[in-house]
Amino acid sequence: MEKPYESTHWNYYLALEEDLRDVSRYVELSEANYGTYSIEFAHIILAAASETDVLLKQICELIDSNRKVSAINGYRSVIAENHKQFFEHGAVIERYGLSFKPWENWPEEEGPEWWVGYNKVKHHRSTHFEKANLHNALQAVAALFITNLEFMLQQRESYGKKMDVYFPSSMRDVVQALGTQGRLFKLDDPFAYFYE
Repeated sequence: MEKPYESTHWNYYLALEEDLRDVSRYVELSEANYGTYSIEFAHIILAAASETDVLLKQICELIDSNRKVSAINGYRSVIAENHKQFFEHGAVIERYGLSFKPWENWPEEEGPEWWVGYNKVKHHRSTHFEKANLHNALQAVAALFITNLEFMLQQRESYGKKMDVYFPSSMRDVVQALGTQGRLFKLDDPFAYFYE
């Protein structure tokens, strides 16, 4: 299989996933520790959610370049109108038996629960530092993982065929092209990992 389009966004995600893996040496990735909060989790949440914001904006521009949106609610409306399956994607960390659907139950008034936590850590850290917890860090990185995969698909749909660059044509192609070696998160879709 050809190598997929190289993306600085994907490389940034991999760096954040590595940060999570490093933290797991000190705080076990388990539901029992979801409330554990720290400066390192704040760093991971702020970086992952900020990068997710950048990618969501780019996805919306690829979907509809005439419609300018710049906030989480605007992104939601563009994606909901044009690509509802985005909300259904889940991510798993098989090694720890954890699964996440970071975009499920995304209310129209505000972002998902982990996004609300991100904003509280970003804007009101002194009063909401407990939101810089393991659960929000895992959800934020899972959201970034799924958003990266979706971004690659949207690139294909928007202009991949016009360029002399390989773009995967299905979520399965994206997953297979990126590979799973050494990765923490996997798409919660076993079919995506069957190789032909």
